[in-house]
Amino acid sequence: MATETKPFTYLIGWSAHNLYYYGVRYADSCHPNSLWTTYFTSSDYVKSTRDKLGEPDIIQVRKTFFSKKQASSWETKVLRRMKIFENSKFLNKQINGNWIMNEETKAKISSTMKGMKRPEEVRKKMSIAKHGKLHSEKSKINMSIGRSGIPVNEEHKEKLRQKSLAYWQGVRNGTIQRIKRAT
Repeated sequence: MATETKPFTYLIGWSAHNLYYYGVRYADSCHPNSLWTTYFTSSDYVKSTRDKLGEPDIIQVRKTFFSKKQASSWETKVLRRMKIFENSKFLNKQINGNWIMNEETKAKISSTMKGMKRPEEVRKKMSIAKHGKLHSEKSKINMSIGRSGIPVNEEHKEKLRQKSLAYWQGVRNGTIQRIKRAT
């Protein structure tokens, strides 16, 4: 018989050191009773903190959910509201799997990457990923329907007009190759 899945969010902490971690668990067959009995988070930062400071004195299930999506959304909402990326009290380094970087870290990565030449094959893959595939007529209609009735201000219209003018100017002078749509 399969065990019921009960996603949950939790808080663990070392109050004497003012260090905390807020997390979510939504794996198949997970249950709040597993927190700190069989489940000790997936964070390497928590693991290394446990090794240095011992077991946390705060272990709390904060909220339970009916679905993985609800649990994940709630964790994201809480971490963003708490501004954990600006708060040195928290061990969290990701929000919903996305790394949180301060300006110093971003600058270090940027300086490391400057001047780096990527192979042509890699650049093509990046271009395809960035620009995506051309949309079918059916998807264009659906997108149009989805956007209908949404007001667009004059500033936005002017930006679109300028972008279109720049594109066609580039096509005319040969600096941009026109995208040919599949028919």
